[in-house]
Amino acid sequence: MLQRSPNRRSIIVQWRIAYTQLRTLKIWQDMRKHSGDKPFECKKCSKTFSLYDKLKTHLITHEGIRPYKCNVCTYASVDSGSLRK
Repeated sequence: MLQRSPNRRSIIVQWRIAYTQLRTLKIWQDMRKHSGDKPFECKKCSKTFSLYDKLKTHLITHEGIRPYKCNVCTYASVDSGSLRK
């Protein structure tokens, strides 16, 4: 018969808390996108974004860095999603 670890219950509780917090964050981010609230502003061109990650990606465009390169042609992009097409 398998023995249960005494910490198993606390691990399950911690996982549930983390999942709930992540879900709350995702809902909050989704609400911000739909509400039009854009608190993150680029200091170079004044463009605004609803998510900080989008601002970070945008800032790379000002530096001219294009880290994602196509293996077939000379195309390069700021984000990897552009290469999947």
